[in-house]
Amino acid sequence: AKELGATTAFSATDAAEGMEYLARAGFSVADIMRAMPGMLDLAASAAVDLGTAADITSNIMSGFGIESEKAAMVADVLAAATSRSNTSVSTIGESMKMVAPVSASLGISMQETAAAIGLLGDAGIQGSMAGTTLRAGLLRLASPTAAVKQAMEELGLEFFDSEGKMKSLTEIIAQLETAMSGMTEQQKTSTLELLFGASAVSGFTALISAGSESLGEF
Repeated sequence: AKELGATTAFSATDAAEGMEYLARAGFSVADIMRAMPGMLDLAASAAVDLGTAADITSNIMSGFGIESEKAAMVADVLAAATSRSNTSVSTIGESMKMVAPVSASLGISMQETAAAIGLLGDAGIQGSMAGTTLRAGLLRLASPTAAVKQAMEELGLEFFDSEGKMKSLTEIIAQLETAMSGMTEQQKTSTLELLFGASAVSGFTALISAGSESLGEF
């Protein structure tokens, strides 16, 4: 911490605070040393203190079950997401608190979840609202009602593969784009409300408006 305080824009106290958050999250000394460069870059690019950067990064890693040695990668994803969308490290952290465990359980990557949160942020859906919207919609697809199953069959939608694994968000949005291409705006909204529920319809409408290509590129 003293060395980082002497060689970076952060103080030794800042560095120590970041290290403490990582230690509390179960990182080993070696893991902390490997993670600190990524934490420094994230804190600098996002204009947050090191403790906040480390805390949010470690929370997201816990939510997705990501190994501690990949902390630098997670920090890079967060920095990229905040630089390309109307979000901040703090708002993405709030979103991830709500949706990370559900995304992880359904096999949706941290990168794609962050991309979806970024696109939602561009549509003005940020923080816990973005995470809650994604979580509600994904849970509805994971445990569909009879009406949802019937609607999916009629539209030719298949959101799970033959092994029962959910397809990526990009693939899901692409299927919806094709299935609803000839619908009126009212029909699209009612279909999305049926599939994802009233609490998630605004978020998934925003993702479809952005498009599967934009989500995939992000």
